[in-house]
Amino acid sequence: MLEEKLKQLFETPRLEEFNKLVNPGETPLWQYWPEFVEKYLRTGKSAVTVARIRDLLRFVVKTLDLYSIEQINTPRIIEEKLFAYKNSTSISNTTYNTYLKNLNTYFLWLYKHEYITNNNITKIDRCKEISTNNTL
Repeated sequence: MLEEKLKQLFETPRLEEFNKLVNPGETPLWQYWPEFVEKYLRTGKSAVTVARIRDLLRFVVKTLDLYSIEQINTPRIIEEKLFAYKNSTSISNTTYNTYLKNLNTYFLWLYKHEYITNNNITKIDRCKEISTNNTL
């Protein structure tokens, strides 16, 4: 039951709407999502991680207006969109880095399963995180 819930990235009517926004010749971001969930959970990985990645992919589609694997796997495009969002909403460097980490998890899986030839998410620089440790 949990696996089925995690496999759902969008509701069916929304999915059809988003499919129309994918450029011809590009792969929808959600195309391999059900397989990712099944195989990721089968190997004993965390359902919480899967849920976080799912939520991030929804955010990327709905907020950043990126719909294909090719768009997101182009460092310049995803980095510009994320930084624009970061600057407009004042999200922390840690949150920005978490977005990249979760994208990297999904794209690393796509790479390992040979759906993409390179995982370019790793080329994006992370932001410096400020330590909150106030001990002397």
